[in-house]
Amino acid sequence: MLLFLNVILTTWVVFYLHPMETAIYSDMNEYVYRADQITNGLYDLNHFFQPIGYSLWIACFRYIDGGGWELLKLSHVLLVLLSVYFGWQTARLLLPAKWDIGVLFLLSFNMQWIQLASYALSETLYTFLITMLLWSTVRWAKYSRSRDAVM
Repeated sequence: MLLFLNVILTTWVVFYLHPMETAIYSDMNEYVYRADQITNGLYDLNHFFQPIGYSLWIACFRYIDGGGWELLKLSHVLLVLLSVYFGWQTARLLLPAKWDIGVLFLLSFNMQWIQLASYALSETLYTFLITMLLWSTVRWAKYSRSRDAVM
């Protein structure tokens, strides 16, 4: 239920309260500019400058969406959901029984995290990657299975 509420809240913020296409400035402007260059077939070494890969992420989702923002925004909603899920699963592995529900609550309603998803910034993608890495590392340490180490 908390995961569902997180999706509803994040979707409302990202799609309605603060759509990312209405606030493109500073770093975001550069990421979108690079993404547009990639989409138009122009490749430059600067495209691989910080944050590595995020301009390509934007380019892929906007290209599939015909230049729109809906799929990119949806990807941010899903990245927040998966980050919350992996954070919760990590808590389930590390904490005593039922403490994980408190962690799930805190992660599900972390407003800074949800608000950050409404910007065209790499932090949402990288938070997901770090959270997934933490979860797989804890699983590997706990169960010593090679499939967890490969992740």
